[in-house]
Amino acid sequence: MLLRKIILSFIILITSFLGVNAQEAHVPGELILQLHSNTNIDSWLSEKQQTHSSLQIKEQLMENTYLLTFEESLEATIFNSLRADPAVNALQFNHVLQWRSIRPNDTKYEQWQWNLELMGLPDAWEHTTGGLTALGDTIVVAVLDGGCDLAHEDLADNIWYNHQEIPGDGIDNDQNGFIDDYQGWHLTQNNDQHYASGHGTSVNGIIGAVGNNAKGMAGINWQLKLMQLSAGEADLVLESNILKGYNYVLNMRRLYRTSNGQKGAFVVAANLSAGIDFADAVDYPLWCAVYDSLGKEGILCSGATMNNYINVDLKGDMPTTCPSGFLITSTNSSQYDALAQNSAYGPIHVDMAAPGAVYTTRVGDTYNVFGGTSGAAPHLAGAVALLAAYPNSDWAYRLKTEPAETALAIRSFLLWTVARNEAFADKTASGGRLDIGAAMALLHQSYTKPENNIAINFFGDGAQALIRFEISELGDYRWAITDALGRLRYQDSFVADQIGHKSIWLNWDPSSHEILFLQLLKNGKRVASRKFLRN
Repeated sequence: MLLRKIILSFIILITSFLGVNAQEAHVPGELILQLHSNTNIDSWLSEKQQTHSSLQIKEQLMENTYLLTFEESLEATIFNSLRADPAVNALQFNHVLQWRSIRPNDTKYEQWQWNLELMGLPDAWEHTTGGLTALGDTIVVAVLDGGCDLAHEDLADNIWYNHQEIPGDGIDNDQNGFIDDYQGWHLTQNNDQHYASGHGTSVNGIIGAVGNNAKGMAGINWQLKLMQLSAGEADLVLESNILKGYNYVLNMRRLYRTSNGQKGAFVVAANLSAGIDFADAVDYPLWCAVYDSLGKEGILCSGATMNNYINVDLKGDMPTTCPSGFLITSTNSSQYDALAQNSAYGPIHVDMAAPGAVYTTRVGDTYNVFGGTSGAAPHLAGAVALLAAYPNSDWAYRLKTEPAETALAIRSFLLWTVARNEAFADKTASGGRLDIGAAMALLHQSYTKPENNIAINFFGDGAQALIRFEISELGDYRWAITDALGRLRYQDSFVADQIGHKSIWLNWDPSSHEILFLQLLKNGKRVASRKFLRN
């Protein structure tokens, strides 16, 4: 799917190379600029001001990346002039995003958590309810939203606080570039005070409302820490603030690594339930590129597609169409396991469906239904965090020492185990809906001994191997081989029309030595598995 995304984006880049699409709403008189690393910003700006006297730096967003302001009437002239400058690595408008929520007004809508049962959470919770890795690292999910009711009875205990920062002393105690960021950061006010946004409060509840506390509801994770990054109020969400927010997340995960856990935060996922309808990813190079930067540090990002029955592969959407393997995108599924009304789709760019209109936290210690694709995306972020908490020391060690590879492994676990049905077959890349219980089961299988009643025999070394399945029931079967990180190596399917042996010859690279996992599935459910060493 990632390759198809890259190819599609390359085609779009070629066809739009001669012009800039600025039709999406953006802030007049502002541009986001990224210079090459060897360019001095002060010298560069001084030179440009000789021609464009109104050009100013409003603020720095990320490394070598700045928000520029200038006289609005000169927008086209300045854009074309800067784009032609060889010192400029990337240039784009400061686009306006929209929070993607639909709030049902039916006050008698059923208020029970069907979504958790549908996604197999009770099975996943048998392994972990979240919060810590097996090595004791506190798991953090960053929430880029409009704000949050930090004092909510079902959220307060799970809110992340930067304990290396002394609140209100006016000093950057942890030297992360932010003064007094004790409870996250408000990206427009440049402080750590957050409004009690209904949208953000609901998103936080889906990911991590406190569980098993005899009140309210349970999040996907009963315990974890929710990092608040307020990016704007109401419908005004600027792309520059989103970039600042992601940069904060990136710096805190890096700081955690470089300080050996003494500073920063062990962020494993970041959720953004906002975007731009019908947008072309080629016009958002910095936004799309940030996902790979986050992924290298081990952070998976969840994104929501638009609330419109549109094929985003053909019509465009941001951030859904960004070609990064570290971005997981979702559309909205209903209680009846079908695509919800007014939900976008795309067999290339929309990875899977996830429940949308669900019961969750609301401002003021209240609860209600919160929906749309804004409700779907946090299910993915919550799933990533819960898998990260799987209680196995080898897994926890890999999360820290192989962050990018393990992040991709989590993505593979989620994509491989979706609950497939016809409703999503041609609407999502995976053909299914998020199934957290199945993903946890596959992760568990990868780190435990094989089953005793295996119906698979494996013979072979060198360049060929023979797989022999002991078939006791007729029907359609699918088999797959994954490595210890959950990455898919081989897969195929067959129809068993008679009882007995089914043999398959497999060709592979004889020079590779590794532990692999072979599983056989019937009607989407695992019926047998085997762990073996390829040598």
